[in-house]
Parts: sequence; structure tokens; C-alpha cells
Amino acid sequence: MTAEDVLALFAPFDLTPEEAGYLPPQARRIAHVIDVVQRYCSMRSEPSHILDVGPHFLTRCMAESITPRPIMSTLGYPFPKLMPPEMVHLHATMDFNDCISQPPPFEPGTFDIITICEVVEHMLVPPDAVLSFLARMLKRPHGVILVGTPNAVSLTNRLRMMMGENPFQRLEHDWRSYRVHIREYTMQELREYGAAANLRVAFEEYCDYWDYSIFVPGMNIMDVAFLEQDVPSYKNGLTIVYQH
Repeated sequence: MTAEDVLALFAPFDLTPEEAGYLPPQARRIAHVIDVVQRYCSMRSEPSHILDVGPHFLTRCMAESITPRPIMSTLGYPFPKLMPPEMVHLHATMDFNDCISQPPPFEPGTFDIITICEVVEHMLVPPDAVLSFLARMLKRPHGVILVGTPNAVSLTNRLRMMMGENPFQRLEHDWRSYRVHIREYTMQELREYGAAANLRVAFEEYCDYWDYSIFVPGMNIMDVAFLEQDVPSYKNGLTIVYQH
């Protein structure tokens, strides 16, 4: 799948200005996640049961693009514009910051694949608590949890800090709206959180999700891309897949 495919899929939708502004910078990231999820779905002879945490554009893309067509369930706040109820097999509404104090809403061993992308950086609870919560709903032994999140130590973040600018978002009064990043992570931290949740890393990758010009105005993008060729950890996105 390509970023252009993602944009074409949502072209017929009546998106709000905020949604329309969000999608183009995220299309390449969504396409990459679809490719990784497809890799795991292709290992199965039957349709995969996928749980997407925080239903959004990615959810609809998985429902429309993954083959064989998956069974889609969602966790978080419903988004009926993109995922109408008739497309959702199971749904539970919850504030995911409550995952430490609440039991999982679905039975153990329900899902083949759980995706939680661009979510953990918005949460107040540590990723090992999130992973432990999700793992209880995962099929054994081959179920997987895919996490996508920004790289806290990307080259753009390092450069902005060197220029005297804090690369991380300011906290806002409506921080519970999930509009700000509470904490970003490094790949090593994600490995450690997985181990704390008794999960092993099945796959990891540093990714270029976003255009550098978004983060470092006026910087030559080719110069930044050249530096990345030798240092993958400079890239701006992290993808990691856990398994029991």
C-alpha cells in the first residue's frame, strides 16, 4: 500500500478541516503499518481477528485493504464516520489510561493481532502496563501486538534541541483530549517495556514516517536523509511487534 492509496481511499469522505489536515502527513505512516500487518495476516490461512486501539483512519484502511479481509474490532472511543457499527465485530469504549485499574473488556485469546499506533505517547500509564493489558486478550502462541510511535531521539528532535528549541509538545489544559504527547520513547525503552510485560520482540524497525520539513523549518531535507543512511536510530518513527 502507498500513501497515495491511503489518500484515495478517504477522498469520498466528508472530512472535517481538522481530519483533512491530519491525513496527508500521516498517509505514509498508515501505509507502512498496513504493510507490516499484512505480513502477519498472510501467515494465517483464515481471516485474522484484529483489534485496533484508538479507531481512526488506520482502522478503516485495515478493514478495506488487508487480505483475506479481516475481522475488525475496536477499543477506545468509537469513530462511526470512519468505522460504522456494521463494520465493527466487537467494540468497547474506555479511556485507555484506566487500563491499570480495569479488567480487559474482551475474553482471553480473542485476537490474532492487536495494533496500537500513535497512542502510547499520549498516555499517562507506562507502556508495560498497556502491553500487559493487551496481551491478556491475545491468542497464544502466535498472536502479536504492533506498536507504532514517534522516536524520541530522532535526528529532528536532536537538531531542534541543539538549536535551543524543546522538540516536545507543551502540556495543555485539555491534556485528557489525547491531543498532546505526554511522553515519547526510544526503541531500547520499548524493548525493555516489552520484557517487563513478559513479551518478546518479534520485529522492530526504525521508519521515516514524516517529512522533516514539518519539524525543522528551513532545513535541507536531503542533508537530513543523507545522515540517516548510516544511523537508522535517527529516523522519526518506531515500529515494534511483540509476541508471547
